[in-house]
Amino acid sequence: MFFLPLALGDFAHPFESSHVLHPIQNRNLTMLNKDSLDTLSRMALDSVKRAALIQHSYFPVNAGEVECTSWRSNGFSDSAIYRLATESGVFAIRSWPNRFDSPSKVEFWSSTNKSFAGETNSLSHVGASNPKPFPKIVEWHSMDASGGLLLPYANKLWTLCEWVEGKPVEAKGVSKSTVQHLATILGRLHSHSSQVLQASGSPDPKQMMRSNSLRERLDLLKTMDYRLLATCDPTHFFANQQLLEKVKHCLAIVIERQPSWLRFLTICESQNRYCHWIVRDLWSENILIDERQRFSSIVDLGAARFDWPGLDFVRLFGSLSYRDGERTVFANDESEEDLWNDAFDSYTQSHNDHAIESLDECKMLHKVSLGLSIVQWVLWNQGGSIDLNISDKAQRVSNRISALCDQMLIEAV
Repeated sequence: MFFLPLALGDFAHPFESSHVLHPIQNRNLTMLNKDSLDTLSRMALDSVKRAALIQHSYFPVNAGEVECTSWRSNGFSDSAIYRLATESGVFAIRSWPNRFDSPSKVEFWSSTNKSFAGETNSLSHVGASNPKPFPKIVEWHSMDASGGLLLPYANKLWTLCEWVEGKPVEAKGVSKSTVQHLATILGRLHSHSSQVLQASGSPDPKQMMRSNSLRERLDLLKTMDYRLLATCDPTHFFANQQLLEKVKHCLAIVIERQPSWLRFLTICESQNRYCHWIVRDLWSENILIDERQRFSSIVDLGAARFDWPGLDFVRLFGSLSYRDGERTVFANDESEEDLWNDAFDSYTQSHNDHAIESLDECKMLHKVSLGLSIVQWVLWNQGGSIDLNISDKAQRVSNRISALCDQMLIEAV
């Protein structure tokens, strides 16, 4: 899920026109009609003007045109996202589901950014191109919306933030220094997340608790339908015979290793851990870097929750562990072990709470999570939970599952 469009694209180039509102994702979604889009853009422009006045900066009065163009992205959330280009900068407008937990996620976003204010707290101290981990969020201010980070409109909630330029981190080009840099950034983020004022209803960040995500993995492993997995009909994105065979091979490995995985997850889930707000969906493509390989921004908070920070570490460096069908090996022929070890050393040096105590546990959790991710995709597909009629979503889902299978088969050797 993406709330900025560059998570799988090239560097951004500003539009020439002064005020243009563009939908970022074109997947045959039910987008806002022209009148609704005009209203949303006007409220966004009013809010940007208000922010500019507070900061004593010039902003033009003319609201300009609203123009819709298509943009392809590889995310899976199908959120409506628009790019607002103005003479005072470029902004992103993103829809959030009208759910009970959306305000808490946005509060985590805002509170964490505020904790990085000031020169001593800035991420610039550790080499980042931006001082804060997330895009700068803008409060809504207009005739129809006064204050607040979330705007209720057209049966959804909307955020407005500054546009961040960059390109996604890719395992193909990652270096040892980049791994260490990103681990340091993640450690700083988690240190701040454990200290910031938590959103309403969140547990005490100093309180030890069991991880909800580990419990969900354990429940899936306990309850998955082995007969359903064994048949695995070649429907939708499994119509590709080669992919079908890879999926079946991986499911057979999951079934074979279920007893040992069950013992591992039972022990993991039973332990109380330091928990705080985490990003959770921290795939490498959800981190933007600049042309000098410096951290720019994290661009997806749609799956954020209060949980164990080790899950962010496992997701990020697990997704960087493979390239070109093999384990990531650096130019000096260091092994895959060095990616994990370097990441762990850099992370623990920048995170003082020792929330992640065992690298071996993280690496084993990565292997188990690969298998369970494939299982979950199979169950979603066969249960009809994935709307494959949305543009090219079937192909994108197929590509994601194929990559997971390739990684799992590497780990199974």
